[in-house]
Amino acid sequence: WENVDTRAQRALERKRGQVRNGVRNVVIIDACAVGRIGEWPEVIAKLPGTDFAKIGAVILFDQVCVALPLRTRRRWRVVKNPSASMQIPETLLSAFELLDESTYYGVAIKPRLSMC
Repeated sequence: WENVDTRAQRALERKRGQVRNGVRNVVIIDACAVGRIGEWPEVIAKLPGTDFAKIGAVILFDQVCVALPLRTRRRWRVVKNPSASMQIPETLLSAFELLDESTYYGVAIKPRLSMC
């Protein structure tokens, strides 16, 4: 048993080899497969951004179906990398944050995080 969920870091490490140099890279992680977003954004925000210089931002989402009427609702979290070689435009990051439907989960919308 570990005190820290290392799956978030391992997931980001696997993506590192898939991103290219010289482009604005956004990594999107479907957290549904791992049992919800949980503390993944906070774990990723503690990682040194310089180690992930090709990744401008990490976007995490999960979803749930809610009844009456039956709809799919998604939570979105944005973790920006200020040390990225190519920064992601603010308008794109804000657009992902506007998609966040956390209030339907009974959770307050959380602010954007930045990697160290």
